[in-house]
Amino acid sequence: MKLKILLLLIGITFQTQAQISVSSRHVGTSSKFKKGVLEKFKKTETIFLLSTAYSKETYGQIKIH
Repeated sequence: MKLKILLLLIGITFQTQAQISVSSRHVGTSSKFKKGVLEKFKKTETIFLLSTAYSKETYGQIKIH
């Protein structure tokens, strides 16, 4: 019981945020951002975590339309 509570507290303490989109449609406009926020966001890095089910070469051949 104590271990579950400890894990829950650690999970709450180390919360992370992610941006996930599972849609072909964009909702919203850039005008909702404060001045400078969109430019700052564009300079950030996006990291993709891919499954090991396919080789690196196979992922490299995937094209997004």
